[in-house]
Amino acid sequence: MRRAKAPPSVADDEPRARLTRVTATHPNGTLLALIVAPRSSVNAIDRIEGDVLRVRIAAPPVDGAANAALLRYLATTLSVPRSSLRLIAGHGGRRKRLLIADLTPDEVCRRLAPHLRP
Repeated sequence: MRRAKAPPSVADDEPRARLTRVTATHPNGTLLALIVAPRSSVNAIDRIEGDVLRVRIAAPPVDGAANAALLRYLATTLSVPRSSLRLIAGHGGRRKRLLIADLTPDEVCRRLAPHLRP
């Protein structure tokens, strides 16, 4: 006997529900907690680890190249201008806090959900 598939609305909400753990409301937008893996083979949103989103970036962590590549990648992924993103913590480490201006946490989750691996 085959199991019935969940309705699309339920299936689509599951990644969003997981993403709510990595976002927080900020007066100017949304905070996103990240762990960045530089020198990866591709730029990609990898998975959620606890309360952080793991992102793979191809650029090396030299002279801010990985941070710049991270901001470019997330601006494209979120469909926002690069100027809407600001790294507020973790400039020299893998754990980072990113401010996404003018987007609510729900909107950030909605835009990231299609890119999250199952």
